[in-house]
Amino acid sequence: MRAAFLLVLLVACTNSSPERAASSAGSSDAWPRCFELQVGAWTPRPGQQLDVTHAPPAVVQLDTLEAVGAGGPGRRRLSPNAPTLSRAGRGIPPSWTRLASDSLELLWSSGYDGVFVTLAERGDSVSGRARAFTDYGSEASARVTGRRSACFTEVGR
Repeated sequence: MRAAFLLVLLVACTNSSPERAASSAGSSDAWPRCFELQVGAWTPRPGQQLDVTHAPPAVVQLDTLEAVGAGGPGRRRLSPNAPTLSRAGRGIPPSWTRLASDSLELLWSSGYDGVFVTLAERGDSVSGRARAFTDYGSEASARVTGRRSACFTEVGR
């Protein structure tokens, strides 16, 4: 009986799900995760002009809590918000989701325009593309690179 209890306790203590993991910049499985992002030059689709006014923030925090009202199950909270997309608290809350075990999708949107960032994780580095969009069909994209950074209590506030 005691052996069974110890086995159950051992399994429970070694569960490494993001929701239960401790926050630590040194651990690759630590949550929340923060990244410093660098966005390259924006390139609109051929024949289009789009003045990109809402790029991703320079430092982002991926939380494990559900992003309520973010457009679907499985989307998690992302901070900070992009000020140009959060007009008086309206719009879609910033969120992120996993596309695969090594890739992420981040989203900031007012409901009419916004920016998606798709990133591939390689150790402590990320790289991918940002895609700014509007409800009238204009798009622009930019290369994004970044690296893990320490998380602070209130990123971007």
